Amino acid sequence: MVPAIILIITLVQAILAFAHLVVYKAIVAMWGVDRFFPLAFWRVVFVVLAISFVVASLIGWRYYNLVTSWFYTAAAVWLGFLLYFFLAACLYWLSVILLNNLMSAVAIAWLGKLALLAALIVGVYGLAHNNQLVVTSIKVQLPNLPAEWIGKKAVWVSDMHVGQVYDASFLDKIAAKIKTLKPDIIFVGGDVYDGVAFPVNTAKAPLAKLRAPWGTYFITGNHEEFGDNTKYLSVIKASGLRVLNNEMVNVHGLQLIGVDYNDTTNRQRYEGIIKSLPIDKNKPSILLKHAPTDIDVSAQAGINFQISSHTHRAQMFPLNLVTWLVYKGFDYGLHRFGQMTVYTSSGVGTWGPPLRVGSPSEIVLIEFK
Repeated sequence: MVPAIILIITLVQAILAFAHLVVYKAIVAMWGVDRFFPLAFWRVVFVVLAISFVVASLIGWRYYNLVTSWFYTAAAVWLGFLLYFFLAACLYWLSVILLNNLMSAVAIAWLGKLALLAALIVGVYGLAHNNQLVVTSIKVQLPNLPAEWIGKKAVWVSDMHVGQVYDASFLDKIAAKIKTLKPDIIFVGGDVYDGVAFPVNTAKAPLAKLRAPWGTYFITGNHEEFGDNTKYLSVIKASGLRVLNNEMVNVHGLQLIGVDYNDTTNRQRYEGIIKSLPIDKNKPSILLKHAPTDIDVSAQAGINFQISSHTHRAQMFPLNLVTWLVYKGFDYGLHRFGQMTVYTSSGVGTWGPPLRVGSPSEIVLIEFK
């Protein structure tokens, strides 16, 4: 039986090959690129581009150095641009089908060229917009909130994804930004690490700068749990962060709950975890949960406020339409589910393409009313 990972890699590579073929055929039809170089040259270029991200990912999974970092970053950037070039190519082929009897082939080709130019501009914008840290401020009212909490500020930060693209200096930048917000408590929502080869100890010093009077609390994300999470958690704990592993702590009269990502991917297992905790429905509660899933289970347990992330809001429009469907409208922003408040962040870092279009690189500042 073929291992699942090989099937996944094969499927991903097949999708990327198809996307590159569509773009290649469109460019040849519009420009006749053989005028600049032989078609054989362009075929080789597109084959190399088509396999670049998968190859970079496989190498980056095991090795980390300057070369692997540059190679992975370049392949990831191209992957982001590919999305918009693919959409532009699809628009061109659609124009060929629909406008063939209304416009000349030359005019349609110019429409395609303009679409590719627009794709290039959007890609450049997404690359420049990436990691322009944005502070999203929200106000949350919780029932029976102790007077000590009123007016206090919390920061939720997640999805840093340090690895081949971002190094520890990115964490330093985030920590410096959070310090200016002067939060009373900090919540770190997982995916600090990208899960690839990376000198994990280099994150210790910048993580240690995430300090707040009422403490800094951490929950795991899926990228910490691709394999053995011990190496990540040991650094996170050594940095002074309190790891909440399916447990509840009392913070000045408020019930703060944190759950492990892997343990909550199964609905029944999550129900068992949340029911096992001594949650008092007459006292305010905050749940830190990496993914905005099984929200009804959280609400039934009496949670007042769930904070999540994970989705990145797809990073690049129009893929956010997919996350909106998958997470049933809870993929981003502030929402209500019955009596429970839910906030899902788009995260501060990126996975895969380091581009953001229609999705902020976000640190969330929460003020309690």
